[in-house]
Amino acid sequence: MLFTKLFLWAIKKIVIMKQGYYVKRLSYKYRNRVPFLLKIIYSYFVYHFDRMENLVCRMNETLEKYDSKMTYFIASYLVERQPKILKTFKGHVIAPHGYLHLDYSLMSTGDVWIDMKKAVATFKNFGFPSSFFRAPYGNYQLRSSDKELFFKFEAKLGIRYDSSVSLGYPPWKKLCPITLESGVTILPFIGIADDFLIEHKRITNPEKLSKILTKSVSLGRGGLIIFVLHPIRIGQKKYIKALDLFLDNISKERKNKIISLDEASKEYATKEKDETLTVITGDIDTLSMIDYLRRFNVIRKVTK
Repeated sequence: MLFTKLFLWAIKKIVIMKQGYYVKRLSYKYRNRVPFLLKIIYSYFVYHFDRMENLVCRMNETLEKYDSKMTYFIASYLVERQPKILKTFKGHVIAPHGYLHLDYSLMSTGDVWIDMKKAVATFKNFGFPSSFFRAPYGNYQLRSSDKELFFKFEAKLGIRYDSSVSLGYPPWKKLCPITLESGVTILPFIGIADDFLIEHKRITNPEKLSKILTKSVSLGRGGLIIFVLHPIRIGQKKYIKALDLFLDNISKERKNKIISLDEASKEYATKEKDETLTVITGDIDTLSMIDYLRRFNVIRKVTK
């Protein structure tokens, strides 16, 4: 009963916001797919039945089996609200994923700068200065004629490596770092991600998921392959097996190396030509379903 009430209340909040941020974003992305949108929202309610700490720990333990580390991009407001969550990531790499996890393409450049600055400052305040950043939703294209403004913002904030750029789906031309004039180096990720496979392609069998991920590595042989596998899905008991099977498959290949994004940024230049570097990253923008609801009022003020 409580679950149903929360679900209906969330839908009502979205509807009454009229031209608010969420309506802009959702109408842009799902304007002709309302039933699919409702299914996604329902899925998120179900996913959040398991605590984020449990989801993250499952992914950490799986990577540790293969002597590697996860790389997490976390919305900084979560760190600020619940600093105890930082203990969950001990031994793994964490970096800012914006402050409120807003779509920068829907905001003024001034508001984007404020959000990015606050995101980076929050990590520093908790003793985690970062050289890495990923834009929420991977949307780094701002409302500006300067196509590299986002990366220039990063440079001003001391960010050396960005992982906001998607290379999409295979075939891939170049799976390698790209250094810009601003001094920021882009570490692009591939489009084969859990949300695409599970929600859009409706592939839920762990064996099938692992085979697709494994094939992606073979298609990108010799390059830097960065996956985005969100803990909210892959950390679930029903999907963690897919990650384990996938890592087991690629670890058997002598020329495959599973490393963190931090390690990849240092090792790519000196790797052997036919050596493949595989990085598993995961984005976190909520710790519970309530976090979505808490953001409504703040977002309305920031993105008018």
